[in-house]
Amino acid sequence: MAYFTSPEFLRVILLLIINVVHSQWRQYVNTIVPAPYLDEVFHVPQVQAYWARKWSQWDPKITTPPGLYGFSYLVHSFRAYMDPGLKPTTNEWRYVNAVLLYLTLIVLYILAAMGKKSVVSENVLQREFNVILFPLLFFFSALFYTDLFSVFTVVLAQTFWAAGTSMQGWKKFLFQTLHFLAGLLSLTARQTNIFWVAVYLGGLQAVETIKANVGVEKIHDPPVSQASIKGLIYPPAFPSIPRDQPWL
Repeated sequence: MAYFTSPEFLRVILLLIINVVHSQWRQYVNTIVPAPYLDEVFHVPQVQAYWARKWSQWDPKITTPPGLYGFSYLVHSFRAYMDPGLKPTTNEWRYVNAVLLYLTLIVLYILAAMGKKSVVSENVLQREFNVILFPLLFFFSALFYTDLFSVFTVVLAQTFWAAGTSMQGWKKFLFQTLHFLAGLLSLTARQTNIFWVAVYLGGLQAVETIKANVGVEKIHDPPVSQASIKGLIYPPAFPSIPRDQPWL
């Protein structure tokens, strides 16, 4: 009986429920709005142009880079190889975002495996539930939008960065290179991802370097669950004060 209450079993049940809900959501969207909806009126014709190999054709109303279109082209090229009669429709292009939703979950799971906490903890289950049902991601997972591709590439870049921090020698160089390439891929989704793959991860690297050189026990960097207004007195990278010293 213990297995049926374990995080592993609960994860299977959770993903099964989400898969059913998500499938129904996609079916509902494709039934009600089979034609391009909202910004799809720009994205779908553009990806159709790429599918026809009209690489120089570009809609000037589109403000995001063409990463999603290239990724979608690769996905459907593989599907066309398996099914030569494939003729992508709006529904077929929307299918790419459904794939990206589950790829994001897989990468998040791998990222959690690199952390200090076990990947079978309830915290990971809660995070998976929060991510996949986040209103913006869940809503646009049934449409052909850039949101999921953007999130997936950012998480992928952070996963390679996290792997590289614990490696040495050629393995460290390999993951740093993969992080750099994933960061470039992320910039083909959204220009603003430069913050997440460069500034944000650069800040994390600076904190990790300080911890390694100064010592983790001397750094004032409490977990969120233990953080309070008192922490505003000392930036995270500052050495922590002794426990017996008053805050004020």
